Amino acid sequence: MAYYARQLNITPNYLNILCKRSLFASANELIRKRLILEAKRLLGISGKSIKEIAYELGFCDTANFSNFFKSHTGVAPKAFRAQT
Repeated sequence: MAYYARQLNITPNYLNILCKRSLFASANELIRKRLILEAKRLLGISGKSIKEIAYELGFCDTANFSNFFKSHTGVAPKAFRAQT
């Protein structure tokens, strides 16, 4: 969230206030939802490896990405890809 706040030249706290006021969700929640959406899209249509997708989305390693994805979708990235 700090990255996006810096890009907008506002504080992370103010970004969070604006998001809650306008979109009724915290900035972190909106970022997580967007990451999951993009991960699903890349897993479904790209030929990239899970490792490549993880790094593209800013994760430091595949395990971190897999844990994040599974905790928010209930399914591992590999299993998600097999379903699509």
